[in-house]
Amino acid sequence: MKTIQDTVLLLVDDEPHILSSLRRLFMRLGYQILTAENGQVAFDMLKTTSVDMVISDYLMPVMNGGELLKRVHAEYPSIPLIMITGTTKILDDTAVLELADIFKIVSKPWDNLELIETVQNALNKSHPPIIS
Repeated sequence: MKTIQDTVLLLVDDEPHILSSLRRLFMRLGYQILTAENGQVAFDMLKTTSVDMVISDYLMPVMNGGELLKRVHAEYPSIPLIMITGTTKILDDTAVLELADIFKIVSKPWDNLELIETVQNALNKSHPPIIS
């Protein structure tokens, strides 16, 4: 089993302050962090970089989080996927929920302790309810 220090999280959000907050949160715990400002950049990174988890926003330009996570699941089905969103629009997109195999959808603003627990559960494949 990998240690936290060997675990790579790919964080995807078009808002720099959100990426910065997530990066700080998980770096303090010892995770290796990669970031991308949209789904296309993130998906391109996966072609050359091994990651252990993708945490993505939903509403982004170029490629939204729903499309990103569907593509990641199709190409890299072993990577756990978490969506962080401030919109309820994702709840209407049942195709995303069905095709992307999202571990959990976390609402913005998130609770740091709950998000940390969700990441740990996803890495350990312990399924909670999909929406929090």
